[in-house]
Amino acid sequence: ESGALHEYLSGLLTARATGSLASLPAKQFFSRRERLAAWRFAAWAGAALVVLSLIHPRATGIIAGRLFRPATELPPYSPYTFTLAGENAPRVIYGKEASLAVEIEGPPFTGDVTLLIRPAGGREADRLPTFRETSTRHTRKLEGVTAPVDFAFAVGRARSAWHRLEVIYQPRLEGAEVELSPPAYSRLSGTRFSLGSEDLRGVRGTSVRLLAESNRPLSGGVLEGRAPQGREVLQRVEGVPVAEEEKKVEFQWEIDGDLVWTLDLTDVRGGRMEETVALAQRLIPDEKPKIDLVEPGPFIFATPESEVKMAWEIEDDLGLDRVELLRSAERFRDRVQTLPEGSGEKRMRVERATLLGNLGVRPGQTLEFLLEARDRNPSLLGVGSAPAASIRIISEEEYASQIRLRTTLEEFSGRYRVLREKLEAAQSALTTLAEAARSGDPARLEAARVEAI
Repeated sequence: ESGALHEYLSGLLTARATGSLASLPAKQFFSRRERLAAWRFAAWAGAALVVLSLIHPRATGIIAGRLFRPATELPPYSPYTFTLAGENAPRVIYGKEASLAVEIEGPPFTGDVTLLIRPAGGREADRLPTFRETSTRHTRKLEGVTAPVDFAFAVGRARSAWHRLEVIYQPRLEGAEVELSPPAYSRLSGTRFSLGSEDLRGVRGTSVRLLAESNRPLSGGVLEGRAPQGREVLQRVEGVPVAEEEKKVEFQWEIDGDLVWTLDLTDVRGGRMEETVALAQRLIPDEKPKIDLVEPGPFIFATPESEVKMAWEIEDDLGLDRVELLRSAERFRDRVQTLPEGSGEKRMRVERATLLGNLGVRPGQTLEFLLEARDRNPSLLGVGSAPAASIRIISEEEYASQIRLRTTLEEFSGRYRVLREKLEAAQSALTTLAEAARSGDPARLEAARVEAI
């Protein structure tokens, strides 16, 4: 207990003594003579520094800097002034070439100018020779810079201050994979390929997934789509970084037309590509089905008991959904029949034979047969049709009359053809005879006369 009491009383006395000393004025610690001497010394020292700064300002600045900032690597005093050419904070794109230049002012020198270079924040420096462009300008190129470095120029024992060459980390497209997923109605299979190995094309509604990979960790990117030969941005797609793959970005969109995309990537430091990458997108049109009427033709005559054979050829680029046969007659509603064949076919031939007697037709009526084909396009615009096959119903007497008329016309045509051939031969013989008469050759004239007879 006595020891604890002693410790407590000692601390209390020390605290009171410290408080008393703090309250005393400064002049009670030093005499008047000591204070005056200190002020005289400070005045002489200040005056000396002022005189030195007026006589040798650069030397004074270097000495003062080393006194007040001892940890800083200041260049030694020399009669030379080193000035960097170009930017004060030079930068270089990752992996590119950097050109460093310095202007040296001062008295002439005969020694070589060297470039001191070391890793950023390092201590040991390498010496590299420089190229002399003029009497005061010296340069040096650094190839394939991939990390920041500190550099300085030196001549003899004199050197410049240390400077930092910063590296701009620009992303570069290392590769890209494209995945196409056509719409379900097209029944086309999806494809996957490397960008540049195949064309980027698909029908309307095809989903596109573009996975871009860079040499740098990415924070995003952008795709801008413009019309071919156009400048206005029609579509813009933002890239999304891929989880657990820091160097990849994903883009997703749907094909809706012909576009030219420009791809630009952004790394985690905000750096962007030096040049954008262009890729063309082409829309494959989903054409409507094409139908050709093969037989019997757009217009024919038939008797009520005839059998009419009809045939069509159908073609579609993605496959048919259904085929319908429409039949119409005067004063009767159209009748539609969905054919059992055709679903999923890209090319087919439809043949039908119709007994007109089963339809109860009468002379004077006209029947029309029309074939329509539909594809699976959800826009409902994929409908194709052929020209209607019109059948005019005539009586047996009219049919016989047409046969006789056709026979008469054929016979007349045959006789006319023979007569025309004889007239042409006679005209040719007369022409030959006239040419022989003009020639004055009796033998030739006689041969032409015989041929004409």
